[in-house]
Amino acid sequence: MDAAQGGGGRGRDAEELILRTVAAHADSLLRTARRFSLCPDDAQDAYQRTLEIFMAHADRLDHESVAGWLHVVVKREAQSIRRSRQRFVTSSEVDFDKYESGSIPTPDERLASFDLVGRAAEALQRLKPQELRALWLKAQGHSYNEISELTGWSYTNVLRPIRPVVQRGAGRCCTTSAPSRWSQIQEQQHRAA
Repeated sequence: MDAAQGGGGRGRDAEELILRTVAAHADSLLRTARRFSLCPDDAQDAYQRTLEIFMAHADRLDHESVAGWLHVVVKREAQSIRRSRQRFVTSSEVDFDKYESGSIPTPDERLASFDLVGRAAEALQRLKPQELRALWLKAQGHSYNEISELTGWSYTNVLRPIRPVVQRGAGRCCTTSAPSRWSQIQEQQHRAA
């Protein structure tokens, strides 16, 4: 603070008090905050809030008792943060191993899925650009006629890149659960032809 901000000499005294006190008592204030906090982050929050309060009241504080006052403030801030956290955090330990989720895949299922994705990516890298485009449009749910209209290809030219992909894919990149889907796609192609 300076004279232009309305603090004058009193503002400089408050600023000196803040700097001297923080330099001398920062460690003990943090220890006090940690003692009354649930975690180190909460202790830092309490310490920061205490310094904000200190800066707001520094010009009114007695130089002799400021350290004790700060310890009381940091303790109360830490306790306040602790109370607010405990409203949202359970007080008892939760045993996560006790509960099993039915929606999370097993390690074997995750491995099979990862393997399938790897094989599919490998197969997609071997595709020609027109095969990839036709397969992409088919995967988006377009019919063969719609793909023909979108690409400007004839109906036969739409079938030509998709059919070999489906035939090659059925043998190379399917797990035991996927062949039924491949057979459904092949049946659709035979009906369309």
